[in-house]
Amino acid sequence: MAQAADREHTRALWKQIEKQINVSATFMGYIGGGNFHDIFAVDPDSLEELQQVVEINSRS
Repeated sequence: MAQAADREHTRALWKQIEKQINVSATFMGYIGGGNFHDIFAVDPDSLEELQQVVEINSRS
């Protein structure tokens, strides 16, 4: 049960983050081990998108 609650909490956090940034993002990992990996789809030629990803990564 705790894992399901963690998963739902993480999904809710990602929904909040997606509203704040203009890039596609997701996460993957083994929730039971607490090992998450953020994945961002950005245009490498867009300084704005890259800055958004750097800012989001600095929160963790």
